[in-house]
Amino acid sequence: MKKNIFVTIGSLFIIIAFLVNCYSIFRLVLLATGIFLIVLQYTINKPKHIIFLVLLPIILIVSTYLVDTALFDYAKRLPIYVYEVKSSDKVSSYNSFFYRIYNCDGVLTKDLGYKESYMCKRDDLLNQDINAFLGETLETYKNYNNKFVKITGKISKLSGLDTIELSSYDKNETSLNGYVTFNTSYIVRAKTNIDLNQFKIYDFVTIIGLVDSLTNNNENYVINLIDTLVIPSDIYKDYTLEVVNNDSKELKEYVNKDFYLYGIDKIFVHYDKDVIYDLSYLITDTRISLEDILKDKESEELKNEDKVLIAKKYNIDKFNLLVCTNNKTIFSNNKYSLPIELCN
Repeated sequence: MKKNIFVTIGSLFIIIAFLVNCYSIFRLVLLATGIFLIVLQYTINKPKHIIFLVLLPIILIVSTYLVDTALFDYAKRLPIYVYEVKSSDKVSSYNSFFYRIYNCDGVLTKDLGYKESYMCKRDDLLNQDINAFLGETLETYKNYNNKFVKITGKISKLSGLDTIELSSYDKNETSLNGYVTFNTSYIVRAKTNIDLNQFKIYDFVTIIGLVDSLTNNNENYVINLIDTLVIPSDIYKDYTLEVVNNDSKELKEYVNKDFYLYGIDKIFVHYDKDVIYDLSYLITDTRISLEDILKDKESEELKNEDKVLIAKKYNIDKFNLLVCTNNKTIFSNNKYSLPIELCN
């Protein structure tokens, strides 16, 4: 018994480490101590084959690692061979050699090969404004390295098919059509696998991602995110219209030769109090189509003396709309009647 005392104690330490089911560095210390004591025992016993002594710790580490992984897969017991990184009170990840485990408010999900993007609920992370996040870039990187973050800001650059960038900007310079002046000395760059064609420069967007690295290229500090989730902003789902009328009864070309104004100077689209676009810009940029404007609106058919349909008239909230069969569309002061002759 005395000849194998270290093996007995070492085996007991390993068993205790597996019996405890919580994240603790103490479990890893117990496991490592147990493996050391077993190897020490065989060293004291002077094995005939030195190669066995070299292979023994490798065999013990590999076998306990496999048991550790199997206990999570089949019994949902928290592994020993992991280190925890807490991103918030509800989100953390347990990282191991070939996999990580997402801990989403107590729900554990395995990500084999680090292939999956952020897997927890979006609201489990505190949302941060890009200006605040990049206020102290070096300090921010130190605080959030290897953690998941949730950032909302304006898109400053789209590169290729998979890269999106957010830069800090001056809120006081926010103007029509989302335009701002970006400070491109400080950037958050995110790799993603979604279709970026749905986004445009100056759009608001929220990105959840793992802070992976900090690069400094030509005095530009870039915080790189991986395993990202890109979330389009909700502010673009609803809008209100503002119409600036005039007393003119002449058609004024609005967008190309298809859209005209009649008794109107400008039409603005308000997504938010500080997010205002000119409707002509949105039509040109294909963000809003005629079908979007006419959605669920009832129309009145306007015909000539021969009963031929010339146009359809729509009453929108703050203007009237004449959609001619010759593809001419007229936005009109809602105080004016709309004679079909306007389509000629």
